[in-house]
Amino acid sequence: MFDVGRSFFNMFDILRFKKICLSQQYRRTGGRIEAIICCINHLTLTNQEISVTTRALKYRTIDHTADFGLQVFGTDIKELFTNAACAMYDQITEIDSLQGMDEYTIHVTGSDLPDLMVNWLREILYMWTGKEKLVKTVHILSITKNKLSARVKYDTYNSDRHIIKTEIKAVTYHQIEVNQRPDGWESKIIFDV
Repeated sequence: MFDVGRSFFNMFDILRFKKICLSQQYRRTGGRIEAIICCINHLTLTNQEISVTTRALKYRTIDHTADFGLQVFGTDIKELFTNAACAMYDQITEIDSLQGMDEYTIHVTGSDLPDLMVNWLREILYMWTGKEKLVKTVHILSITKNKLSARVKYDTYNSDRHIIKTEIKAVTYHQIEVNQRPDGWESKIIFDV
C-alpha cells in the first residue's frame, strides 16, 4: 500500500484510476464507513517509483430518519464548500463516468456560513434537478461569510452513459452546521430524499 496524504492505495487502485479524475475508497473508522475521495491530478510510474499528487476530499454519511446527511471536512473554508458539493454529487451519480466538458459560473449569497452552505448546495443540486446537468468538478473562485463564486464543470445527463444512484429532493436547514475546528473546517448537512 502507498500512503497518499491521508488516503491509502494499493498498486491495483493506482493503475485502475490513472485516467479517472475521481476515485473512491472506503475504510471503516469507529464503527462508521468513511468515504475518502481523491482527485488524482498527476500520476507518474517509473520502475518501482510511484508519485501521486492528490487533493483528498473527505466526508462521511450520517444516518437520519427518512433522510440522509453528510458530515464534510476541509482544511480551509474553500475546501469545505468544494468537498460538500463533491460529496453530494458522489451520492447522486458515478462521478468517474463524467467528462466535465462544459463550464458554468455560480454566484450565491447567504446571511452567514450555514445559510451560504445550504444556498450553495441548493444551487448545485438545481443543476441536476432543474437542468439535468451532473457536476464533475468544482473550483471555488472566492468566498466570504456571505458570498461565494465558483466555476463548475459538468455533463448534460445522458441515460446511456450516466448512472443515477440517489435522487436528492432538497438540501435542508435541519441541523445545519458549519464550524471551524483547530484542525480545519467541518459541516453537517441533512438532505431530503
